[in-house]
Formats: sequence, C-alpha cells, structure tokens
Amino acid sequence: MSRLSRGARFVSAMVVVYFLCACDGGGSASYQSEYRYTGSRAAAPISEKNANILAADLVYAYYNFDPPIFAASSFQAPLNTQSAGFFTALLQRLNQTALRTAQAQIAAAGADNTAAASAPIAATVVAATSKESDLCEWSGAYTQIISLRDDGTGTITMKFHSCNDGSGTLDGTLKIEIFVYDTATNTVTSGRVTYSDLSLTESGRDVTMYGNVDVSVTPDGKSNTYQVNISFFDHFSQKTIEWHDVDVRYDHVLQSDFIGYVETITGRIYDSEEGYIDVVTEQPLRYKSYLDQVPQSGGPLVLNGANGSQVSILILTSGNARVYVDADADGEFEASNLYSLGNMLGSPLVNRPPSVTLAISPTTPDSTSQLKAVVTASDPEAEPLFYTYIWSRNGVVMTEEQTDTLSPAGLDPGDTITVKVSVSDGSNTVVRIASVVIGGIPP
Repeated sequence: MSRLSRGARFVSAMVVVYFLCACDGGGSASYQSEYRYTGSRAAAPISEKNANILAADLVYAYYNFDPPIFAASSFQAPLNTQSAGFFTALLQRLNQTALRTAQAQIAAAGADNTAAASAPIAATVVAATSKESDLCEWSGAYTQIISLRDDGTGTITMKFHSCNDGSGTLDGTLKIEIFVYDTATNTVTSGRVTYSDLSLTESGRDVTMYGNVDVSVTPDGKSNTYQVNISFFDHFSQKTIEWHDVDVRYDHVLQSDFIGYVETITGRIYDSEEGYIDVVTEQPLRYKSYLDQVPQSGGPLVLNGANGSQVSILILTSGNARVYVDADADGEFEASNLYSLGNMLGSPLVNRPPSVTLAISPTTPDSTSQLKAVVTASDPEAEPLFYTYIWSRNGVVMTEEQTDTLSPAGLDPGDTITVKVSVSDGSNTVVRIASVVIGGIPP
C-alpha cells in the first residue's frame, strides 16, 4: 500500500468527528509512557540541510504514520468512506461499532421509565478473531468497553491485543471521552481521546503513539477545532516527534471563488534530534472535498526556528510542496526545493520547466488593431507561474510596454511588431517569441 493511498491528509473530520488521544498533555498522573518526548527543548536552528526534515515533522503524522487524528473519518460515515489504510479504516469501523452500540443503549434507557436520567449505562463487547467484526480478521482481538449516560456523554474504551486484519497489527488502548453529545444531530460536539501507547506495526513502519487531542465540533459539522498534544515514536529511527499545543481548525466555506474546506495549523512541533519549530499558517490550506487526500492548494505554512530562521512550505495542486529556506533571517531564500508531500525525507523532485505556447492576436492586424500576446502555459508540478512581456517595433524595444496588450497608437503599416514572453516557475524560465506585420489602414 503506497503512502499516498493511506487516506492521509492535513486534517481530520467529517460531519461527526471521531476523536483520538488525550491524557492532559501527554499522560495521566498515574501513568507515564516510556515513549513520551524526552528530546531537545531548544529552538531548532534551520539550515538548508535540515529544512526538509523539519518540514517532514509537520506532515509526519499524515503520511508516515497516518494516525486517525488527521484522517477523513466519522462515527456515522459509511464503511466504504475513502479513508483508506489499515489504521484509519480499522479504528473507523471500531468507532462505528461502538457508537451504534451506545446509541442503542441510549434509546433503550430512554424507553425505560425506571432508569434515572444520569444513570450510567455500561456494556462490554469483546471481538476475537471473527469476520463478523472485521476488525481482527486474521488474528488477535480487541475489547470494547462502553460506559455512557442517556444524554450520550461518557466513555468508550478500546483495548487492542495483537489485532491484525492482514495489513498490520494494533496493540494498546484508545479511550474516547464524550463531553457533549447533540442528540438532535447525533453529533459528538466536544470530546477527547486518550492514546495509551497505541502501537501500529505494518510493512514499512513501526510506531507508538502517546498523548491527547481535544476536539470541538459545531452541531452542523461545518467547523471543527482540534488541540493536539501527542508524541510519535518511530521504532525504526528511534526518533520522537511531539505535537505540543498544536491547534488545527477545519471549516467548510462557501465563497465566490472557492467552495470546499479550509484548514489552518498553529502550534509547536518538537523533533528529538533537531529541536522545536513554531508553525503558522499564512494562508489556509484548501480542499475541494473532505475526501481529498492532500490539499489542492494553500499556504505558505511557515516554520519558525532559532534566531529568526524559517522554512516556508507552499502547497501545490499536484500533491507536491515547494520548500523555501531562509537560514540567516535576512528575508531572502537561500534555497528552494520541490518535494512530494508523501516523501518529504526523500530526494528533491526534478523540477521540470513549464510548457508554453505564444501567438499574437489578431494574426493579420492593421494600424488600428490592438495587439494581444496570447500565452498558454502550464507547469508539470503545478507551481505558480510568473510572466514578463517585452514588445519591440522594428527591432527597437518599446520600454513602456510591459503587459500582454499593445495599443495601436504610433503603429504604421509595414511595422514588424515582436513580443518576447518569459514564463517562470521560480526555478526554470521558458522564453517564447512571436511577430506580426502591421497591414494598411482598413477602408
């Protein structure tokens, strides 16, 4: 399964979010995980050498480990929702099972006149190797403990025991705490989930997660906010990434130029080897659909390190990102490289030049015709393009003409008019030239 097919995205949530993690900033008073963050607490000095590493820390959760915090998922989403990947799909199915059981119990309690309104309703469900549950289909088991009141608040605890569906294995505990449940819309509007050393092992990754996410969702599902405090320990590299008080906001928007979903990310991310960076979203990330695997556009996301050093990440529509580096805080970028969002730690992508065609309209002008440079351009990596125009009359540059149009003022029959257009993606520049001859004055 490729990394880009894992339902990874820069955010979470559908109409009814399902939560993950929580333990008051990384653990309860009675439990301390051996996988909690113990690395550097100093600001990271950003350089050309570590810029992509620090950028990868931002997308680490989305692509390398694909935790369900950032997967398009929902208690009520259909089972075929495009939140692909073992981890996401497994927890989604489990959450749906838990909620269906809980809703049935809530309904039963409401019909029982002898049940006190605040009385807890508890149940325990154990799913062993069983295609009926489709959770631990190959081996292992999970235990599901539901303790809910008739107002929908309470806890759902899931304990995994070598739970394997054929793609990977889950171990550890995931506890969902429901603080506010909107019964009119069947929406959990406030909650928390606790990861207690929840581990995922599958081909290409072995990670343990520990920490907390607090979630708030509007009843209409159009605005979701998440405060993330979670550590990711990579057993392969022995490296820990910690998202500390990282706020993620996800909104559905209806604008004249865009209809879809936007996301902002703000907070501090620690890297056990590099130090910390502070993340700011200058322009929201844009998704056309909650099923989109990656943003369509947006940014830059700015990572601030020691002594004013910065990394800026601009999202491109092709699933790539351009990473700009200002290591000496002078406001100028010393380096700029193109990466796949799914492989920020890999080698930079080869940046191919734009494809450009040019013509002048009209093709047979007279001395009263306004001329226009008609440019068709596209970039293979979907990077923004920048255009410059130079017009010449009989070989002499018309220095004041720097747009895509040329007024007929001063043009005479027989003049040869030439336009030179340069199209740049920031790294490569393509030049095209076109000419026409001015005809006589029309009768």
